[in-house]
Amino acid sequence: MRIIQKNNCRWWALLIILIPLALITACGGGGGGGSDVVDGSDPVDGGIEKAKDVIFLANQDENAPEDYNLYLANSQNPEALTKLNPPGAAVHGDVIQMAFTPDGAYAVYLADQESNGIYELYLVDMASPGTPVKLNGTLSSGGSVDDFTFSPDSSRVAYSADQDTAGMKELYLAAVASPGTSVKLNSPLPDLGDVEDFSFSPDGNWVAYTADQDTEAISELYLVDPTAPGTSAKLNSALVEGGGVKEFAFSPDSLNVAYRADQDTDAVFELYSVDIASPGTSVKLNSSLVEGGDVADFLFSPTGHLYYRADQDTDGSDEVYIVISPGNSHKFNSPLVAGGSVTDFILNSGGSAMAYRADQDTDGVYELYYVGGGVKTKINGPLVAGGNIKAFAFSPDDTEVGYIADQDTNDVYELYTVDVTVLGPSAKINAPMAPNGDVMEFKFRPDSLGLAYRADQDTDNVYELYSVTLATPGAATRLNSGLTNGGDVHEFAIHPDSSRVVYLADQEKDLVDEFYSASIAMTGVLRKLNISLATGIEITDFQVSPNGKQVVYRADQDMNDVFNLYLLDMTTPGTSVKLSGALVAGGDVNYDAFAFSPDGSHVAYHADQDTDEVYELYLVDTANPGTSVKLNSALVANGDVSNDAIAFSPDGNHMVYRSDQDTDQVYELYLVDLTTPGTSTKLNSALVAGGDILDYSFSPDGSKVAYRADQDIDEMEELYLVDVSTPGTSTKLNSALAADADITRFIISPDGRRIAYRADHDTDEVFELYLTDMSTPGTSAKLNSALTIGGNVYRSGFTFSPDGSQVLYRADQDIDGTVELYLVDLTAPGTSAKLNSALVAGGDVSSRGLSFSPDSSNVVYRADQDTYDIYEIYSVSVASPGVSTKLNQPLAEGSELYMHGVSPDSINVSFVTYQEIDDTPLGELYLVRRDDPGNAIRLSIPRTGTAPDLNIEAFSFVPGEVFYTYY
Repeated sequence: MRIIQKNNCRWWALLIILIPLALITACGGGGGGGSDVVDGSDPVDGGIEKAKDVIFLANQDENAPEDYNLYLANSQNPEALTKLNPPGAAVHGDVIQMAFTPDGAYAVYLADQESNGIYELYLVDMASPGTPVKLNGTLSSGGSVDDFTFSPDSSRVAYSADQDTAGMKELYLAAVASPGTSVKLNSPLPDLGDVEDFSFSPDGNWVAYTADQDTEAISELYLVDPTAPGTSAKLNSALVEGGGVKEFAFSPDSLNVAYRADQDTDAVFELYSVDIASPGTSVKLNSSLVEGGDVADFLFSPTGHLYYRADQDTDGSDEVYIVISPGNSHKFNSPLVAGGSVTDFILNSGGSAMAYRADQDTDGVYELYYVGGGVKTKINGPLVAGGNIKAFAFSPDDTEVGYIADQDTNDVYELYTVDVTVLGPSAKINAPMAPNGDVMEFKFRPDSLGLAYRADQDTDNVYELYSVTLATPGAATRLNSGLTNGGDVHEFAIHPDSSRVVYLADQEKDLVDEFYSASIAMTGVLRKLNISLATGIEITDFQVSPNGKQVVYRADQDMNDVFNLYLLDMTTPGTSVKLSGALVAGGDVNYDAFAFSPDGSHVAYHADQDTDEVYELYLVDTANPGTSVKLNSALVANGDVSNDAIAFSPDGNHMVYRSDQDTDQVYELYLVDLTTPGTSTKLNSALVAGGDILDYSFSPDGSKVAYRADQDIDEMEELYLVDVSTPGTSTKLNSALAADADITRFIISPDGRRIAYRADHDTDEVFELYLTDMSTPGTSAKLNSALTIGGNVYRSGFTFSPDGSQVLYRADQDIDGTVELYLVDLTAPGTSAKLNSALVAGGDVSSRGLSFSPDSSNVVYRADQDTYDIYEIYSVSVASPGVSTKLNQPLAEGSELYMHGVSPDSINVSFVTYQEIDDTPLGELYLVRRDDPGNAIRLSIPRTGTAPDLNIEAFSFVPGEVFYTYY
């Protein structure tokens, strides 16, 4: 048994211990994003007497923050957690970024190679690829490298990471010759500060970066000498309130930095330059902008001229300008048609020519234009109707422009080149495309003799990497190896000597991107550059067996992003067996779509197990894992079993499901005897054209099924009851509805005699609550009291008390727009009592976590009752409506209180709080006695130090229903 000491762990959002009976988890009116949570002091012992076992789903391991596991906690032993599931065997690591050094001697990649979710920087020697070397320094717990760039001489790499403090991105420098050893470049940051962007100067002597270094959330521009790390100078001039620096670039001579900022006027972005010898003293470069105008982007030419794109003369119409002197610019593009705009531009390597994309001649038709040698001309070929230019680039020798366009066939994007030395016609360069194929991106080889491009050229939606020479257009060769099913090439780069490409692809395992090198000249000669990646697991949801001895969970335990069901025994944590049957390629068990039978001997689940994207219903015996039977009958073409609640009959002998089994897109209700799987019976009566079954529920004795459908009149949703012994013959339960009325939700009483439903029964769009007795169908009584004008009963949050004598509901019954909580005794329909205490102006009762105590004596609810938008939890006795007691202790500023619930003995209430501390989320779990309000004990881990974002996704009593936390 693996024991995790809680004082060594940090949690993000901690579970809540909840009673499965009578808890309403639907979200609804009043549940806003307030600020609510406990302050940092440790609560005193609240005298909790009885132990509570809770299973919860969380990414609890801060060293593998993308792994979601199941843990067992006990409220009387808060020092230890038991991990229930075994470690995941699936490869979860990915290579997410890669590049060559400028000299091509090394390739570098960013991957969670060692720990799932912890991204680090690795170096591969291209002369003798072997075991990659980790380049970054040692990371803090939960830290990751975020981005990187090389110095021009290839000797150093600058990277951003939360290396020293989790959640705080700072800037570091590592030498290629001394991997694993780094220095911090930036000056000290405030608690919530981050380095955002960074760049070496062309001479390699400086690093500039943007960060909110001096003022939180205000991005400014800084310069640091790598030989004097930790001491930076602010480059930008003083910013107007609300201003910030966006992008920046060094001049080619490394003496100046240009930057875009709303420095003088908030939200008006202009172009500035600063001499690095005079930091803090900048000059504005652009000419005066028209009202509403902004500088959009800019480029230095290799000769030091500065070009920028802006709607300088006409608001909303971007054009390209060259800076002549500060405040004095010249327009570079040709005149635009009314409504036209330049979308982007590039310069050739010598700075002597420009290409830009614009709807210059026809509004909304984007074409490619060339400016150079005194010539301004369109260079793309004639476009088919609807055609546009998508992307473009100069060749390194400046003789060609390549571009992607749907030039010949609308919405079919292909690759073209045009020789700009003669400005002749363009030539299509890619090989013929498969139907629906497209070129997605391209890059010229550094030797300018050819291009590499990524396209679904051979198979639609399978993106691969191709090489083609300018001398042989249309004769492309594939560079990558054959891809696994679902695999694609996602990113690539060409070596500086044009001999090979490196690329990222899920070539061997779907959804696992790895790093490969391929020869351009010798097709098929390739090598994987990364070593084995981190394994991991993502458990998405779980269910506890009725006797509390077993847990079934859905996870990609064996293969990344392929979700099966697994079964574990609570007495032997750390081991599990695969429960679901073998899946077809691409198949998965669906999320939140499985359940134990009432006796715990079987599990039903929803999956595309036999045919990818065809979802059906399966049953597996827990004593015979891995061998399942299909429950539904054969489906019509394109039919599916709907992903509704798994509905066993209470005796466990039957299941009901909703499916377009007989007619595509017509959802009906079917009953299957579990002893004869694959043979189902339609339960509902014949549907009117356009009709569908919407939802359904077994009666507590299993003899009947109630369902909601537009069975008799299309788009009029009504309530029906069918006896499972006489399928196809249903009875309408509701009384006659007004024109255009609908029933939106229903619930069955615990004794199975009555149904409460919400409908705009009497007045269109005025929703009220009604009660009907199954023994007298067609008659109903209104439950709620009279509503104020504009008032409604809310869909979420109405329920029977556990003893079935009362109905709880939420409504803006007394004040339009103010949602409050009401209780009605079924012996006196139409006369309700308001349960909550008086609300502050703007306050509401939320549907989240609204619950009866199991003995029906009390209701616990969540509301911003005392302070607007600060949601807290309250308890009220049904015998004393309007007199409630706050249960939680005072909340810290910026905190939020989420789910809560009542213990099986009705004595205790647990609740979850959430807050962010220094940009790092923290959730905590508390338990409080209803007779000792405000005096809670904390069940979750007290966090010490820093940790990555940690989540609690779901939780359950043992045994009990599973509840999900939503933040």
